[in-house]
Amino acid sequence: MTASFLLAAAAVSAAVLLIAPPMDVDAQAAPSSTVKLTRLPGDHAQPFAGTISIGTPPQSLNVIFTSAYASSWVTAKECNGCARSTGYSANASSTHTDGTTTKRFDAEEMMEGLGHLQGVIAVDTVTIGGATDAAFPFTMVVNSTIPLDRYTAADGQLSLLMPKNYKLDTPEPIVPFLDHLKGGPTKYSLAFAPDLSSGNLTLNPTTAASNWISTLDEGFATLLPLQTVSFAETTVDAQAIARLQNEDLTPFTFLLIENFFGRVPTAILKAMQRAIPGSTLDAFPFPEAKTLTVACGASGPPLYIKLNEAVTLTIPSSAYVERYNATACKVAFWSADDLTDGTIVYLGYTHLRQYTTLFDLETNRVAFVSSQSSSAAAAGFAGATQMRVAVAVAVVLAALLTAGELVL
Repeated sequence: MTASFLLAAAAVSAAVLLIAPPMDVDAQAAPSSTVKLTRLPGDHAQPFAGTISIGTPPQSLNVIFTSAYASSWVTAKECNGCARSTGYSANASSTHTDGTTTKRFDAEEMMEGLGHLQGVIAVDTVTIGGATDAAFPFTMVVNSTIPLDRYTAADGQLSLLMPKNYKLDTPEPIVPFLDHLKGGPTKYSLAFAPDLSSGNLTLNPTTAASNWISTLDEGFATLLPLQTVSFAETTVDAQAIARLQNEDLTPFTFLLIENFFGRVPTAILKAMQRAIPGSTLDAFPFPEAKTLTVACGASGPPLYIKLNEAVTLTIPSSAYVERYNATACKVAFWSADDLTDGTIVYLGYTHLRQYTTLFDLETNRVAFVSSQSSSAAAAGFAGATQMRVAVAVAVVLAALLTAGELVL
């Protein structure tokens, strides 16, 4: 073996090292897959939904993905009172297991106070993107006192709640999909277009993140810590008010990403009214709550949500002034005075569209990555990879020329 050959081989090895991308500590071994999300028809406050398949052969259903609730349910095609022709047909699936437990439960938040849904526990094959669970338990709604077609176009709801956040005292198998799917994806992300025209649910995203935030161990939802809420000259110290009201109370930020409306302290909503000309305070969505109707295209100062010493979310007016229906725009927050003086903050897709929100099920953590930073990082990585390839080619050519193996 000649020295020139060894030199060329060494150059090729160096080229491989140069071409290989740096290891991302947040990258997953399993492949990434994405489910496209679209907003449900109706007014502009509708949630986003995506397609899953249930049964054998697969039946495609359009469901809301929730990071806030533990229950997963779909309407039966033969549902009594659901007033719809779509849904899951157990009789058409060879892998369906009959449920025997009857469960009566209140409709989800967007239908609160309107009636009840009643269902049985079913087990069947469920697929989301590239993840399949051959025996996932869910509630199949068979009776409803609500004509669902009047309130939602979705066929149901599928839970993506984190493992430690669904400690419910119930005999029914209320288990989030990804936690039930052992050996499946351990991270997922939610991202929405700036104009809210579409969104993505990505399983095993490769987006790198820092400043992960541990969820609060409250046992029923995705809750993050909360220190202060600031808008213009007004700052609400959630920790101080919590200590004043109830020393056992932990103020929190509720990630209700499937929702259009969020919640802020009353003092913040009033500050928004002062800062946005022409805004009016209205009773909505229930009498004791207030929200703001504003001119479409109105702007104001950014809202700052300080979660901890390392993470403060910035919400510009373009992410809280949003069209609500064909004729009106609203500030996509409501407020209500209560025992916590309104210090509980809810955040939905409207407010987080400028971030990719990452969920880590193994460590019960959440991270927010600026969509601009994410795009810039992707572009930077592509440019760096091209540079590595160019340098590698140059090194190989130089080595071959030195070895006398290449004639120009």
